Amino acid sequence: MKWAEFRVHTTQEAVEPVSNVLHESGAAGVAIEDPHDLVTEWSVKYGEVYELSPDDYPKEGLCQSLFSNE
Repeated sequence: MKWAEFRVHTTQEAVEPVSNVLHESGAAGVAIEDPHDLVTEWSVKYGEVYELSPDDYPKEGLCQSLFSNE
């Protein structure tokens, strides 16, 4: 099965409406890349380690990725 990824650059306030539109359009999944994750204090449970790179996140707003099978 082949998957296609489409990215949408949006604002923090539009996360829920954009996610809803993507799901209603047939998205099999939606991933959110929020730069606020870079400054969040993560509690380390079960040996999980978070290595987040600022290069993977937009400078402003956030990106939502839609995954759909072709």
